Amino acid sequence: MNTRANSDQHEFDFLMPYGPSRALLNPREAARCLDRTEEFVYGLISEGKLEALAPTDREKRRYKITRRSVLAVLAEQALFEPENYLQRVLAVLRTLNTRADIQAALHQLSQQLNKAA
Repeated sequence: MNTRANSDQHEFDFLMPYGPSRALLNPREAARCLDRTEEFVYGLISEGKLEALAPTDREKRRYKITRRSVLAVLAEQALFEPENYLQRVLAVLRTLNTRADIQAALHQLSQQLNKAA
């Protein structure tokens, strides 16, 4: 995994439908997070790109995938830098004419962030 994926993965938490309290995901959940198929997830496990646990005392393996490794894959695939988002928001706010416009925009942004959390 690259350094960016390891150091900045918390910046990508907003992309995960499962909160930090869920340290482990099943393959279906990981596939949903990545917007891919379960087969794709199994391929990432085989390539060592996803950390997975597989209890050996069962007839059928039931993989559990670490949330942090799913975040790392999302970070690797990102075509943006999360810190650039704040810079863009600030640039837009600077184009607004009045204090009321800025307050309204910040209120809307706050509501969107609360919905995402």
